[in-house]
Amino acid sequence: MTRLDVLRYIRRYYPEWQWVCTHNMLDGWVIKIKVGNYDFEVLIEIVDWEFFELPTVYLKQPSFKNFEKLLPLPHLSICPIEFNDGLFHGLCYAVTNSLAYDNYDAIGIIEWCHKQTIKVLGDIFINKSFSKQEALREIVPIWSQIATVNNFRLASYFEDNQANILMQNLKNLSELNFLEITQQKQGFHHFISKNIKEKSFKVFILEPVFISEFNGFFNGFIADSLPYAVSFQVFLNWIKSFSIRNYQTLIQIIIDGINATQQSLFLGCLIVNNYTLTFGIEHTALTNYLYSDKKVKLKKTVLNCSFTFNNCWVVLTNSINLTPNFVYKRNIEKLLSDNLSDKKIVLIGCGAIGGYLGLGLAKLGAGAGNGELILIDEDIIKAENIGRHVLGKSYVRHYKSTSLKFEIQAQLPALKVTSYEENIINVKMYKLLENVDLIIDATAKAEVSQRLNEVYFNTSAINSPVIFSWIRGNGECVQALFVDKQVKSACRCCLNKSGYAIREHYDALPGFEPVVNFSACSDYTPFSVSASQSASALAIDLVLDWLRGEVGPRYRTRYTERWTGSRLESADYLPHQDCHVCQIRE
Repeated sequence: MTRLDVLRYIRRYYPEWQWVCTHNMLDGWVIKIKVGNYDFEVLIEIVDWEFFELPTVYLKQPSFKNFEKLLPLPHLSICPIEFNDGLFHGLCYAVTNSLAYDNYDAIGIIEWCHKQTIKVLGDIFINKSFSKQEALREIVPIWSQIATVNNFRLASYFEDNQANILMQNLKNLSELNFLEITQQKQGFHHFISKNIKEKSFKVFILEPVFISEFNGFFNGFIADSLPYAVSFQVFLNWIKSFSIRNYQTLIQIIIDGINATQQSLFLGCLIVNNYTLTFGIEHTALTNYLYSDKKVKLKKTVLNCSFTFNNCWVVLTNSINLTPNFVYKRNIEKLLSDNLSDKKIVLIGCGAIGGYLGLGLAKLGAGAGNGELILIDEDIIKAENIGRHVLGKSYVRHYKSTSLKFEIQAQLPALKVTSYEENIINVKMYKLLENVDLIIDATAKAEVSQRLNEVYFNTSAINSPVIFSWIRGNGECVQALFVDKQVKSACRCCLNKSGYAIREHYDALPGFEPVVNFSACSDYTPFSVSASQSASALAIDLVLDWLRGEVGPRYRTRYTERWTGSRLESADYLPHQDCHVCQIRE
């Protein structure tokens, strides 16, 4: 359907829609909508007539009383644009990331957009409880909008008033944008800014809060007059509405800081439902008050006297949320009740499989909180490794375990990662396997796996389950085995004894002879990087099932599509009668 066909259809079936087309290429309709007792006008703008991009919707500033005092509201932009002598606020009417639609159905898209607009307006202005829920869910974008608008006004005014000390302080605070918040424990921490890498800034993290009810932001957050910042009194009242403890803490920590250093600037961060909200406070007026009679005053004195915080100012800023609860729980919070935070995980082997596996474990929270990720590998990275390893050329001739540690810590925040450049087959190293939550063997070496299996079952102090992961053939399949001494199932030695073929009952590639390549004084089994990644993914799937408390099947095989031979079913296999380890277990 062409643009002209769409225009004709709308003119015929929606004659009340007013078509607008301007010299700056704005195409769309102004439409009058009644929602409850409210009368609205919206502008539906077609930005892409092929509809790879959905229409944009604007709400004309309503004529009813005190609309501006309702702002900020969820799904509405704070600053309007001018069009046809009217002010229009951007309206977010749909979540588009997961939305699938037929972009050839232009009429259907426009009609759906119209219906969604009516629904969202009802949610904002009629359904008050839903509006509060949306305000909580949209807390970061609303905060960011306010910060952007206020700081733009502040910067514009500052250009012509640079001698004003208050404005200088507020401008300096506004430039501390995009602080990388990596900690969530209450107290002072040092963070770097994405914009200012050469130094760190001292920020006070308030106690994280989790709330189910939220009244949104006060209108006073929108600073439309000098000094284009939020009154500290308004800010405190807002915090008090959902966290009295943080309200009291913030006042006390600022007074303590003034008593100690007499500084007039303060950086803080609220964490609400795992979302970080950063801000700066200019409190010169409070500093002057506390020292006006050269007598240090306490929080109780300040709150009980006539002093108000209206002459102290708050600058909202954007932040980068790298806190463990946000980074490591966000993608699985509705799939799993737990992640690897606060758990102690040992990964043995940091090569082709272990490299990808180590990064995957870290992204599930291994090493976060009170947990630790322990990496063990005595080998170094060679140039011939990097074609199928997660680590690249900058790590060649360095130890795999330490290199992987550096890579994890470079990519992810606030993790405790410990590396050992030693062979695990060493009596002193076995102590590292005690008092941990999970052990993973990614060495893919039968002799190492056999010894680990033997040590595991013969050492009473080692109680955590073990996951073994390896690649078969030239990558025709990958396998993983979950072993728990509390459960009677096949162990790693049941599959085969080192130096012997895999027992037929457990063999995923019976009769298959892999290609072996030779180089100077060595040989190697070639396989592509996809095999490394697939083996890592299979092991991580077992880790996720372990977190759920539902591990099964314990012996898993994942084939490539090119494998046309017989396939071994993933299942919970029983111990083999000839297994030298399980015979002792009996």
